Amino acid sequence: MNVWQSGVSKPLGQFLENPGDLSAIQSIYECYSNDILVQKAVEKNLFKDPRFKELFESWYTPTPFSIDELLRLPVESFGYLYATHMKVNNLDVNFISPFKEKNVLSYLWLRAGHVHDVCHIMSGFDTTFMGELGLKGFELGQYLSASTAAILGGGLLAVTSRQPELVEPIFDMIVEGYVRGKKFPLLTAIKWDQEWKTPLSDLKRKYQIPTV
Repeated sequence: MNVWQSGVSKPLGQFLENPGDLSAIQSIYECYSNDILVQKAVEKNLFKDPRFKELFESWYTPTPFSIDELLRLPVESFGYLYATHMKVNNLDVNFISPFKEKNVLSYLWLRAGHVHDVCHIMSGFDTTFMGELGLKGFELGQYLSASTAAILGGGLLAVTSRQPELVEPIFDMIVEGYVRGKKFPLLTAIKWDQEWKTPLSDLKRKYQIPTV
């Protein structure tokens, strides 16, 4: 089965009407996860990092935590920084739901959801509209996913058809994110929930995360 046979046209149309529709975005990704060629391409890219392959094979999920618990950690810790980011921006830790099938793309969807706001913190892209576009470019640079490319393409069509003056700043942001993503280690391969107490500076040294 390919992505078109999976019925991607319907959620893609919903996404073009409303780029903020998370359910449409999830449906697009799920359609792509049913495409064998896409699965193989993403698997090839992700399994270059043995840590991600190990996480996938064990279907690793983070240990449950609460934002209030993390806010009781030392202020220099990564957990405190993460919790502050979530609290200030009024964000939900559990904002995605799993796919029906279990494969490398459905696992990537889970991991990407788990580390989405970690990526905001580490990559330097904020949670504004432009910041989210930069982060999408960052994700594309990280694992070259066809589904992420499709979301970016659909987002460009949806936004620039309404605000054509945004073409240049949007492309600048996406390119900046893509280049940055290529330089970073694979953030979805790191067990962030085991690093809450680690000072951010030590964490960056440990995983060789560039300063932005």
